[in-house]
Amino acid sequence: MDALTKKIVKLYGTMNCTEIAEYLEMSRGAVTRRLKSANVQIIRNPPKKQNINYRLDITPEQVSKMYSQGMTVPSIADAFNCKTGTIYRRLRTADVKLIKRPRKSSQSQQKKEKPQKPIIKPGLEQPPPKATRKKCIRCGINTVPTKPVRGHILTRLCARCFEKGEDE
Repeated sequence: MDALTKKIVKLYGTMNCTEIAEYLEMSRGAVTRRLKSANVQIIRNPPKKQNINYRLDITPEQVSKMYSQGMTVPSIADAFNCKTGTIYRRLRTADVKLIKRPRKSSQSQQKKEKPQKPIIKPGLEQPPPKATRKKCIRCGINTVPTKPVRGHILTRLCARCFEKGEDE
C-alpha cells in the first residue's frame, strides 16, 4: 500500500468517499478504487449525521398513547410545544394508522357567495354588452374583436367589416 492509499484509509474512518475526494482533490471513483485495493469494506449509504435539534423528550410511545386516547395531532403538538410534523413523524415511527377525522368548518373554508350581476347604470335598461365572442351586426359571424379597435371601446363589427368601413 502506498502512502496515499494509507492516508485515504485513515480518513475513511471519519469522512465519506465524496468528502475525501474533495479534500484530496481527486475523483470519488479514484478514492473508491484505492479503498477496494486496500480491502476496505465500503459502506454504500453511510448513516446520516444525527439531527442536533431532535426532541428526545417526545417519544413515539407517548405520542401514540395520546393519539389512541382521542387527542388530535394539533393538540398533541400544543402539549409538547412543537410542530405537527414532529408528531406525524413519531406516529409513523410507531406504525400508528391515522384516523380520518372531519375538519372543523371555518369562515374561510365555507363556500363564498357568487358575485352579483353587474349594476345597471341609471338610464340603461340592460348592462353594457360584453366585447367577447359576439356576432357582427353586418355579416353575422362570431368574431367580434375583444380588444378596442382604432379607439373604439366596444365595436359590434368584425375586423373585415370594420376595415371595409361599413357602419350602421
